[in-house]
Amino acid sequence: MRFAVISDTHFVVPGTMPDGVWWYKVPHSMDEKRYASIVRSLKARDPDFIAACGDFTGDCKRESFLLGKKIMDSTGIDWRTAVGNHDTNWPGVREEISSLYSLPDKVNYYSYDISDGRHILHFIFLDLCQNLWRDGGIRPHVDQEAYNDGDILKFAIDDKQLEWFDKDLIENRYKTNIIITHTPVYYRDSVYIGTLPKAKEPFNDMTSLNLLNPELEAVSEQKLKEVIKRHKNSITAVFSGHTHINEVIYANDIPFCTTASLRECPFEFRMAEIKDNTLDITMHKLDDESFYSASYEKWRGNEWIFGKPADRKSSLCLKQLDHD
Repeated sequence: MRFAVISDTHFVVPGTMPDGVWWYKVPHSMDEKRYASIVRSLKARDPDFIAACGDFTGDCKRESFLLGKKIMDSTGIDWRTAVGNHDTNWPGVREEISSLYSLPDKVNYYSYDISDGRHILHFIFLDLCQNLWRDGGIRPHVDQEAYNDGDILKFAIDDKQLEWFDKDLIENRYKTNIIITHTPVYYRDSVYIGTLPKAKEPFNDMTSLNLLNPELEAVSEQKLKEVIKRHKNSITAVFSGHTHINEVIYANDIPFCTTASLRECPFEFRMAEIKDNTLDITMHKLDDESFYSASYEKWRGNEWIFGKPADRKSSLCLKQLDHD
């Protein structure tokens, strides 16, 4: 049994998004070609399931979601997605995802099982892209005027979702639990200024990655980490996206795996395969090399976003508690 982990596909209707720069050049002018490569590359690996770590769309529009759904359905492979900030900033995709999984309106956290008769993989998709407002409220969408006025601060997770998460882990503690989020829970925060898009002097100084990326506010982050720590013996791995880099950080003996974007270099996804009682995880590129030549800019010195060997390949022991 094997599953794929993809992230930050940023599906948009071709021709509606200009080329741009994040870590590398973003060739939206090649979107149709890129979508076809995503389908071919996933089908070639033949996973039993595909878990997407959010930013499924690039513009939070319903038509982009419907296009992305059509593309993913064409793989013929069972798939599910978490929500990302590009899916939830404005009304549209959050409701579409709720409807797709028959969830209550504006609720985008849920769990889903796949099984080969021997192992049960229990995927828990969390919504870490709710918005904390200056008045202390947590709301699912961004209001443009409030955003411009600085009244929307960071991402947050409300107590209702945390209670659901804790209960779901208790009820499924005898399964192999895989957590899927968009925003990473653990991450390396310091990067060289010179490797950032639109970098300015002093290039060799370090800066916070989260000056570019919204992150969970401190109280939400601490509450989430406490739930994860409480159930560390039944969580095999946590997969995330958002930062468009490959890295693996261990905390409480759990690997927190961030996977790079499929809209720019390195155009990679993860494959996880069960062998005996281990979960082997490897990185794989899209099958069309033309994306790399259109996106890759070696002069930026951003090779670190590809990840070190330990960020790209690992073997994990499956965690399944004894019923005793």
